[in-house]
Amino acid sequence: MSESSQWHYTDKTGQQAGPVSTAELLSLVSSQAIDTTAMAWKEGMAGWQPLSQIEELNTAQFKQTSEKPDVVTTPPPATLDAPTPEPAPQTIDPYEAPSTSLEDDDAYGLNQANGYGGIGRLAYFLISILVGVITQGVTMALGGEQIEPNISYMILAGSVIFSMFLAFARLKNIGMSRWWYLANFVPILNIFISVWIMSRQEGWVETRQLDTAGKVIAWIMWTIFILAILAVVAAIIFISTAALG
Repeated sequence: MSESSQWHYTDKTGQQAGPVSTAELLSLVSSQAIDTTAMAWKEGMAGWQPLSQIEELNTAQFKQTSEKPDVVTTPPPATLDAPTPEPAPQTIDPYEAPSTSLEDDDAYGLNQANGYGGIGRLAYFLISILVGVITQGVTMALGGEQIEPNISYMILAGSVIFSMFLAFARLKNIGMSRWWYLANFVPILNIFISVWIMSRQEGWVETRQLDTAGKVIAWIMWTIFILAILAVVAAIIFISTAALG
C-alpha cells in the first residue's frame, strides 16, 4: 500500500473532495468523517469504487472501522468523473525570440522588429548627389544655358519630385511623419528639417537621441550653414561699403 497515493473521495453529502494521501483517507474513515460506503478514486483506477471494495485499502485498520453494512446510504453524485489534472507549467525557452503582435507596430503600420523601411542616411546622401549630377548632366547635354525654358522646367520638376520621394523615404526610416516635408517651404525651419533628415538614424523616434554618427553629421551641417550665413553677411557688408565709398 503506497502512502504517496493521492485519493479523491465523496464526503457524507456526496460531494467530491481530495486529493488526500492513503494515510489521510484511512484517518478520515477511522474518525468516521466519511463512511466506508463512500466512493473513492485515484489515478490508474478504471473508475470510482466504494471504499470497502478497494483491495488496496482492505487492511486490518480498515476492517476494524468497517462495521456499517455495505449499503449506500448517501448516494454519490449522478456522475463522478476523474478530476482533470492541472496542466504542467509551460517552460519558457530563454533563447526563444519574443513574439510580436499588431499592437507593437508603429503609427505607420511598420513592425519595428523588421525595421522601419525607407532608406538610411548614407543611401540618401549618395542618391541625392547622384540626382544632382544626373540633373546637371542632362541639362548640359540638352544645351546648357541655351536650353529651352520648358525643357529646363521639366528637368527641374522631375528633380524636385524625385528628391521629395527620397525625403519621404528618409522620414519613414527615422519614424517621423511625412508631413514634416512641408517644413522645406518655411524659411529657417527648412534648415532644421534638412539637418534632421541627414543626421537622424533609423528608428530615431524610439529614443529621440542621435547616435555618434548622427551627432557628427549634425555638427558638420550646422557648421556649414553658419559659415554660409557669415559669408553672405560679409558679402553684403563688403558690397555696401564699396557702394558707399
